[in-house]
Amino acid sequence: MKKCIIEYADKLKKYLVVVLCLCSFHCFSQTEQRIYFTSVTSSVNTGMDYTPWFNDDVDSLVQEVWLNNFVWVDLTLKLAQHSKITRFSFYDWEGVFTDAPDSIYALNGTKKTFLGTFTGPNYMVWQPLVLDSAIEADAIVMHKYSNNIPQKVEIFGYPDTVAKVPPPAAVDTQIVKIPIDSTRWIQLDNSSNGLGGLSNGILTDMVNTGYGKMITNYDAYYPVLTGENIDLYKIRFYNYEGSLGPYPLTVSVIDSAGNRTNIATYTGGSYMTWLGPYGDTTSTLHVPMNQNDYFCANLIAQSTNRQLTTKLIGILLISHLIRANHNNGLSI
Repeated sequence: MKKCIIEYADKLKKYLVVVLCLCSFHCFSQTEQRIYFTSVTSSVNTGMDYTPWFNDDVDSLVQEVWLNNFVWVDLTLKLAQHSKITRFSFYDWEGVFTDAPDSIYALNGTKKTFLGTFTGPNYMVWQPLVLDSAIEADAIVMHKYSNNIPQKVEIFGYPDTVAKVPPPAAVDTQIVKIPIDSTRWIQLDNSSNGLGGLSNGILTDMVNTGYGKMITNYDAYYPVLTGENIDLYKIRFYNYEGSLGPYPLTVSVIDSAGNRTNIATYTGGSYMTWLGPYGDTTSTLHVPMNQNDYFCANLIAQSTNRQLTTKLIGILLISHLIRANHNNGLSI
């Protein structure tokens, strides 16, 4: 009897060793890959637009902001799915800020783990940050001061294939164009004309909201009424001609908690071309935006340059906000 038990125990040990080896092989055979983030949320709205972080074009840069931006801010980069982070690659464009470095953290639920710093030590090169071991995260937090940031952020690691992945965007056959009620636009400036021309479908209809603006950089809000629901999947801008240079138009969504998320930036630079939210011709958002209470367009009014003012407002048709469904038959 004792001999049988010993033989059985030996067989069980061999079986467990095989299982452990297979598990180990599976764990370490996973290939490191790019981990994408779906949004960038700032703890303080300083006016900086981080949309260029969503593309890999090193000529598309985050513009510096000097007014009311000499503060410490936490930037939260929400990952597309729960992942194990192994390394970062930061594009170091110019400027060294060893006196006020960026601190990089992994956020796993409520647990915050310090990963390293970025000080911008080089010029127009990719700067690596390699972790000693993989760290689990739902988001990455960058604690930064003023304009001290890398111009691009790439994250690498192992995505959690077990964790829930956001559903893919609806196919085009389910997507319809949102009818925009131009009377809803609320411009936070002394504008003498409305923004109806942005959504009337006439590509050559220039829009001029007036001159002599009191506020140079201002927002225009489009509220979503009670009972309406918008699932936003695509956005397009029509560029007739010219470029906005360092004065881009940005589009954001605001949820019921007041959180504002930039989803698109328009700078122009093409000719009679529809452009998407990230500067190319692709109109699909990286992640659908749901349950929005407001859409917000941030405009620049150059009162001393009427041509730029007309071009900024006039060449845009921002009407192509597209969603997948209309709840309760509502049309907006």
